[in-house]
Amino acid sequence: MNLHMKGKRKSIYVILMLFAVILFFFVSLHYLDLKKTLALKISEKTSEFIGQRVNVGNISFSTGVGIGINLYDIVIENPEDFGSGQLIKIKRLYLNMNLRELLKGRFYFKNIEIFSPELTIARNDKSRLNIADKFMQFLSKKTAIKYYIDEFRIVSGLMD
Repeated sequence: MNLHMKGKRKSIYVILMLFAVILFFFVSLHYLDLKKTLALKISEKTSEFIGQRVNVGNISFSTGVGIGINLYDIVIENPEDFGSGQLIKIKRLYLNMNLRELLKGRFYFKNIEIFSPELTIARNDKSRLNIADKFMQFLSKKTAIKYYIDEFRIVSGLMD
C-alpha cells in the first residue's frame, strides 16, 4: 500500500510540474507580446509628441529601489523632407523612477542614463536642421509639468 501511495504522489508531482512548465510558457509568451506592444505604443506616442518618427527596439523593467525602465535601440529618424537618416540613435535609455512620488502625480527620477547616443545634426538645401518644428517647440517651451532628476549621465556618446 505504501508503494502504491508513492506512485500516486510521483504521478501528481509530475502532473503539477508539467502544468507549471506549460503555465510558465504561456505567461512568457504573453509577457513578450506585452513588451512588443508597449515598445510600439511608446514609439507611436513619442512620434506624435515630437513630430518625428521614433522607433523603440525593446523594453525591459527592473524593480528594487524604485521602478527601472530600460528602452533599447531607440532611433529618432530625420524629418520627411530630409530623406533617410537619423537624428539620434541611443543604444539604451535607463529611467529609474520613484514610485511613491509617481503615485502622488510627480515625476521624480532618481537617475536617467543614456548609453552610447549618436547625434547627427544636418542641414538640408533650405538650410533647415534635421529637427522637426514640433520637436524644436517642445525643446524650447516651458512646461507646467514638474519633474525632478537627481542624476543624469551620458555614457560614451558621439556627436557628428
